[in-house]
Amino acid sequence: MVPGSAAAAYKLGVVLLNRGQIRDALTELLRANDLQPKMPETLLELGKATAAGGGYASAEKLFRQVLELEQESQLAESAHFQLAQIYRRLGRHADADQEMKKFQEMRKTK
Repeated sequence: MVPGSAAAAYKLGVVLLNRGQIRDALTELLRANDLQPKMPETLLELGKATAAGGGYASAEKLFRQVLELEQESQLAESAHFQLAQIYRRLGRHADADQEMKKFQEMRKTK
């Protein structure tokens, strides 16, 4: 482990998230974000982990930060998809449909 490495914390956080260890994943992803703030990749995974833990409002903010930093990338595409899922869970169907439409439009342009 490399304690001061944002990349190492990010990778460990992703692995932990994929293994379903949400709390540990959040710890590592937050550490990665502290070490190297506003990295879109980290924000996206942090949003996923936050949503998995039930923090939908916080996750929404993280995905919106991704979209501020990345408008036309695969990360932006993923952020739109994640937002659609959150909005569906919250019963915000119009918002979910709008985000899914953006996601699908981005997929078509590839």
